[in-house]
Amino acid sequence: MPNSNSLDGSKPPRITWRALILGGLTIVAVFYYLILEVGQASGSGSYVRSQFPMVAFMPFVLWLFLNAACGQLWPRLALNRGELLTIFTMLWVVGVLPQWGWSDYWIAIIGAPFYLATPENQWSDLLFPYLPWRVFPDSSPQVLDTFWMGLPQGAG
Repeated sequence: MPNSNSLDGSKPPRITWRALILGGLTIVAVFYYLILEVGQASGSGSYVRSQFPMVAFMPFVLWLFLNAACGQLWPRLALNRGELLTIFTMLWVVGVLPQWGWSDYWIAIIGAPFYLATPENQWSDLLFPYLPWRVFPDSSPQVLDTFWMGLPQGAG
């Protein structure tokens, strides 16, 4: 019976040390470039503002071209499908975390259920029984007002 994990019946891709090392070195190079080159020149890392992290896609495309050239010149050194997928996944995870979609939206919604609940929308009856409250901050008005509005003038 053919392997159900693969479409063509070959071995499924696997994670190798070579892929982890190349992915780690690529991440270091990308962050060096973003912090020292882009950040110093523009005052911000403009590659992390979109919902699609170009910070992950652009180095991966470079790896695809390098791998194609390597496959022509030195076929034994070319990366396999699993290694390319490992590098892309590492870049994607690291590229998504600092982007504006994560920091602006995901972090902000942590306090939203209790803060935005009103008698009109009936969230306390409809939504609250299903929420895992251990992942949300303390729901006291003082904590949530500070979370959403910031510290009062002169505090801190």
